[in-house]
Amino acid sequence: MFENRIAPGGFEEPTSQVWNVEFDRQLTDSLLLRVNYRENRASNRLVVNRVTDVAAPALVLSSTGRLTSREFDATLRWTLANDHGDLYASFSKIRADGDLNDFGEIYDNRRDPLVLDNQQSFQPFEVPNRLLLWGVVRLPRGMVMTPGLEWRNGFPYTVFAENYSVVGQRNSADFSTFFSADLAVTKRMELAGRRVDIGVQFYNFTSHDNPRDVLSNLASQGFGSFRNSIGSTVALRLGFGF
Repeated sequence: MFENRIAPGGFEEPTSQVWNVEFDRQLTDSLLLRVNYRENRASNRLVVNRVTDVAAPALVLSSTGRLTSREFDATLRWTLANDHGDLYASFSKIRADGDLNDFGEIYDNRRDPLVLDNQQSFQPFEVPNRLLLWGVVRLPRGMVMTPGLEWRNGFPYTVFAENYSVVGQRNSADFSTFFSADLAVTKRMELAGRRVDIGVQFYNFTSHDNPRDVLSNLASQGFGSFRNSIGSTVALRLGFGF
């Protein structure tokens, strides 16, 4: 049983040093390129440390956490002729390294969190490489097509032994690559004097396997298998204008 404690000396005020540089270039009348780099160095973040080498084991809350993130993205916009819409292509990279026992990450969305020994490693939300294609295409007769495609590396996860001790480093394994191709088609109509947008949306229409869970315990017979993927789905869309 762990006792909850606050580190001696209290807390320091969290600080963050953020800077970015951006480059915009109109390549042609219809092509615009934007390149951006952003870096964030945060310190004095709230972290929870397990202390087990004392008579009374404790979870100690302190403001000794840090996080360093570096992000790069490049976006290309293509404006279609005759005001028929815009298409976009974007590639981004992010690397975020810091304390894994961040207080918010542990307690914000988890009812019974598993508090491990704190380590400094890649963050669970980071995506090293991500490609997005999307746009809005206006068609005749008030129809609008909205395509979208996303490809990215899988999120990192931790491998555990049978007693839930960490094997190697935390967040040292990765989910399989995520890919989703989506499409929405809507049509604008007039109904009872109101503007109505009605249409259909297809999500992951290639049925690519995009798991959300993994069996990460070495003692499991299915160790390393990915599960809980969302397959192809179709939904109706209905919007009212006033």
